[in-house]
Amino acid sequence: MESIKEPNGPVLLKKGEAVPAYARLMSDNDVLSWQKKRIENHQPQSEIFVFKYGMHILTGVAGLSGFIINTNIRKNFRLGTLRSMFTYIPSVVLTGALAGVIHQFGIKDRVLVGKEYCSLCVSLRSGTYQSVMGVAYSFLVSFLTCLPTARENYTLPMPATQKGLGYLKLLNTISPKSSILLSLIAANMVFGCVVGQQEFSVFLNHLIQRPPSEFFIDRSFVRD
Repeated sequence: MESIKEPNGPVLLKKGEAVPAYARLMSDNDVLSWQKKRIENHQPQSEIFVFKYGMHILTGVAGLSGFIINTNIRKNFRLGTLRSMFTYIPSVVLTGALAGVIHQFGIKDRVLVGKEYCSLCVSLRSGTYQSVMGVAYSFLVSFLTCLPTARENYTLPMPATQKGLGYLKLLNTISPKSSILLSLIAANMVFGCVVGQQEFSVFLNHLIQRPPSEFFIDRSFVRD
């Protein structure tokens, strides 16, 4: 937390120290808004490129992964052009959008308000989020949206009941090749890790400075 001993000079306020009456605490939203303004005004913009476009890159990677997975599942279900938008929109557009939102709130915003202290932890968590959304989530959505179309149009033999090994065999039949899935997992993991690590690095190098002297930072921003 920062305090003001002089009206024009912020100093570090240690835990347990009294907060001056003329000080104002900054909430996480205050800090986040202040950091976003700094990002917009920072020069050169190339130094904070990852904060402006990193989330868009991850959205694109997740959406592309969803497209590849959905295309393969549709092919294995023998759907041809049947209800293509019904399956592509959830697996591509929704997957990409959710991957971006999860990175925004789970990684980027936490870095910007100073709640992350471990570069490796941020990197691995970012990569894990990205892999889960880009591959596991898009696979699940693709399967659930393709299955009704295949059932209605009899494009592939369906299990007689919803129990037993029938659906496990069906999953094995319609799943993309393991080499494709492993490649997508690796690509999403790499992109997620790199973006997360770069966001943490840029924060430390360019955005860790404290807000102006008329503010205090929330105690969540304080490091022991």
